[in-house]
Amino acid sequence: MPSYAAPLQTVQFLLHDVIGMQRLTALPQYSDATQELSNAVLEAAGEFMAGELFPLNVVGDQKGCVWKDGEVTSPPGFRDAYQNYIAGGWAGLSAPTEFGGQGLPTVLN
Repeated sequence: MPSYAAPLQTVQFLLHDVIGMQRLTALPQYSDATQELSNAVLEAAGEFMAGELFPLNVVGDQKGCVWKDGEVTSPPGFRDAYQNYIAGGWAGLSAPTEFGGQGLPTVLN
């Protein structure tokens, strides 16, 4: 059975060594977004992708979305995955904390 493993080392290299995220963490609003925290966010995102989204590739390809009577129905599992995406705080990763987000730099989104 196919599996997915996020390219964490590549993304971490790009984020820290190429993009230079440490310049962002020097800004007061991102001072908590340390390398350790950003690596933990990337690891959790990879786990979410591998466990929640990757398994939907087959059903997404086989069933696809259906347009009927003016409504779109997504393949089985997509609604639950989206609800878990929201519940996990992924939609608000870079949204300001005063609006319920996590206030992280957009580059982590």
